Parts: sequence; structure tokens; C-alpha cells
Amino acid sequence: MKGHAMFTSNFERVGIIRPPLNAVTIARGHPRCKGGWKAHLAPGVEGRAYTALAPSWAMLKMTADGYDHEFARQLAALDPARVFAELGENAVLLCFCEKDQRCHRRIVAEWLEDALDVLIPELGQARDDTYTSMNENYPFFFGYEAKAAWVERKLATGPAPAEEPAPPTPLVPAPKSTPAPRRQISTRQTWNPATGQWEPAK
Repeated sequence: MKGHAMFTSNFERVGIIRPPLNAVTIARGHPRCKGGWKAHLAPGVEGRAYTALAPSWAMLKMTADGYDHEFARQLAALDPARVFAELGENAVLLCFCEKDQRCHRRIVAEWLEDALDVLIPELGQARDDTYTSMNENYPFFFGYEAKAAWVERKLATGPAPAEEPAPPTPLVPAPKSTPAPRRQISTRQTWNPATGQWEPAK
């Protein structure tokens, strides 16, 4: 597994996904929008569902602790290596939740990170700026500070992360440009396609 080429995001932001990435919903249900959510994907981006990682309808009606207990059991019954392979390294895992908040897609991402020693950031964010769960109901939780330190070590010592495809500017011809250079992975930066430079993550 080379660097990270798997990400998380939400349905509201499916329009920023660009090939070779593909959209994989792990939500129970999907947005009620004209043409369905796949109609909002960019050309060349495939969309599919992976229901093994979706919470049940019954779980969605539970208390937070009850939900966590059941979802932890659900993940424990799965083989993370097989799940990662079936999702594919170019997958963007989707659900409904806004970024930077408690969300099952980030629980799934951290479950895979812990089991497989990979990094799975939120699409458009550096991993060290991506929301980190502080939920003690999952066996792979080992404290926010320890997790943050692990991410920093992984960024500093692991292979360079995969570069996200930059979305084209709507209705404006994209200028010819050179590919984004390899980022200095020990710093918190994100690629800005408008300036053609790595900039400090906001």
C-alpha cells in the first residue's frame, strides 16, 4: 500500500472528486436529488456502494453509545485488508456528515489506518489537519495526542502521499501547467491548483 490514495468525503462535495479517484458510499441510504447522487459525479468518476461498512437503520436510531458498541462489533467482524482491497486504493469513502465532526466514515478510516498502517485523510485536507476521533468506544482508539503523534511520524517517515487530482475551474479553460511537485511531507501543506504551489494548510 503506497502512501495514501484513499480518502473520505461527503455527498455534498462529490463534485470535487476527479479521476483516477472513484466515489464509494458507505452510508445507509443516499441523497434524494434529481438524477441520483451519481449524476453529480465528474466525467470518468465511478460511483458505487459498499454496504458492509454502512450502519443499519436500527443503529441510526440508537443512542451514541449504543451505536458505537454495535458499529465496533460490525467492524470487528470484517477483515480490514480484504475491505481495503475491495474498496480500492483510489476510493473516496462517502457519507452524509460534514467534515471535522464525529462521523462513521472517519471511524472507518482510522480503523483501516490502525490495522494496515496507512494514511486516509479527508479529501482536500492534509492528514495532520483531518479530524481525528476522540471516541473511546472503539478498540483502536489510543488517545488524541498519541494518534496525532503517530500521524506526524507516518508523514515524516512514510512514502510521499499521493497527490490529489486538481479539479478544473468551471467554464474557464484550464491553463497548461506542470504536475504538482512532491510535497515536503513533514510540513502541513496542501496543493493549491490556482497558484500552482504548496501552501500552508488552513
